[in-house]
Amino acid sequence: MDEIEKSHASADTEALGGTYPGTSAIPSQAVKAPPRIRLRQQKLQLTFIGYVVVLSMFTALQVLGVWFFTLGFLLSRQVLPDIAECTPNMVAAVDDTCMPPQFDKVVMLVIDALRFDFTIPVEDSANPDQPSGELFHNNFPILHDTFLSQPQNAIHLKFMADPPTTTLQRLKGLTTGTLPTFIDAGSNFDGDSVDEDNWLLQLHKHNKTVAFMGDDTWKAMFSKYIDPTLNFPYDSLNVRDLHTVDNGVLEHMWPLLRESGSKQKWDVLIGHFLGVDHVGHRYGPNHYTMKEKLNQMNDVIKEVMKTLDNKTLLVVMGDHGMDATGNHGGEALDELESTFFMYLKRKFVHRKDKDVYDPRQKGKNYRAINQIDLVPTISLLLGLPIPHNNLGFPVDELFGDRDLTIGAFKTLVQIQKFRAQTPSLSQNDALNEEYRLLYRDFTEQVSSFSTKKTLSALVERTKKFQYSSLEEYLLEPSTYAERSRQRIVFLPFSKHGRMG
Repeated sequence: MDEIEKSHASADTEALGGTYPGTSAIPSQAVKAPPRIRLRQQKLQLTFIGYVVVLSMFTALQVLGVWFFTLGFLLSRQVLPDIAECTPNMVAAVDDTCMPPQFDKVVMLVIDALRFDFTIPVEDSANPDQPSGELFHNNFPILHDTFLSQPQNAIHLKFMADPPTTTLQRLKGLTTGTLPTFIDAGSNFDGDSVDEDNWLLQLHKHNKTVAFMGDDTWKAMFSKYIDPTLNFPYDSLNVRDLHTVDNGVLEHMWPLLRESGSKQKWDVLIGHFLGVDHVGHRYGPNHYTMKEKLNQMNDVIKEVMKTLDNKTLLVVMGDHGMDATGNHGGEALDELESTFFMYLKRKFVHRKDKDVYDPRQKGKNYRAINQIDLVPTISLLLGLPIPHNNLGFPVDELFGDRDLTIGAFKTLVQIQKFRAQTPSLSQNDALNEEYRLLYRDFTEQVSSFSTKKTLSALVERTKKFQYSSLEEYLLEPSTYAERSRQRIVFLPFSKHGRMG
């Protein structure tokens, strides 16, 4: 038995490369691991190498993902510093001089997150003969009712935003006529001063006085253009506060509106209400508080309309909509569809066929315009140059045939100036040739007082030029890249112009 035990101990010692009590030492360099141990070591080495390869692949994938993210989402855009001016260009009847202003004053009221279907009659989905029972429907009727009852005094349209549907980016689009980038969304909570050409800058440059009250985003962006004695900003980030901002707007707005004649120191009064937006964030749209807030805004607009004289234009609009939860920022249709309304006590609206203003199915087929179209529209109506970086087009209904033709020409010239100073756009020979032909035809046809049909055809050609320029700009690598084609809502053409 002793011999057997020593034999086993000797075998174990050899396997371990060491000594065992009662046995003689075996030199370590002479010890070889058995096949089972070597196989285990090889497996460990392969496993380690596999882990290193997998982790390296994950690291490379993360780096590649961040790179693609910065290219496709955190996008920048070229901002040209040029400021538009009205200067004669020696063209008979159609020139680069400013159009004469159509109004003495403008009251512009922004109702944050005013979704389009909040302002039109909406039927019950189960029983079309009955009004919708949703608390956010049929509680703000004044805009559409006025549009129907005073067709030559009011216009009410769907107002299409483009993403991101956050207030700062929407205000940039509404004042400059350009399109926002997603990298700008990060600055939504501290604001950004807007230095590129915009219609508030143009008002300031032309010695017009701007009064403001409401969402303090305007202060961060446009404080240098607002009269400091008529600037009343309120904190915008406390979404649980439903009334402070709105009450502040009303507190400062009514005295300014009710001043008579020469006592009115302002030329443009801007009020930005936040209650509808905050109710959406806090409770969602289908809440009784939303009904109350919409009723309040309805009463405010009704009273403002009574207060204005026939030389003051009223503009009511939303900056974006909201989704079913009351939030916004993305590209869902409910977030993109907002409201545009203009009213004047004297006749100035040139309505299209009534079929294009169809409120059925929550306004699915209702005529729509892009939000950037506000910029050339308000600029021409106020007798200002169209901001240099604008990509919008004047709203047809707000101009007579001849004025629309001249406004289309001015927009054509402005967009081509922008294209000519953007290297990647200036090389498009086809669009450059179309501009040359349009310019020639405008100068010939308008100077010779051509027929309405001929002038209308010129306007439609100019719309297509503007549309093509907008598409080209969205595809320009340093601005928006290919993904923007899928995110920006374009309004296709019809015989009535751009439609939703």
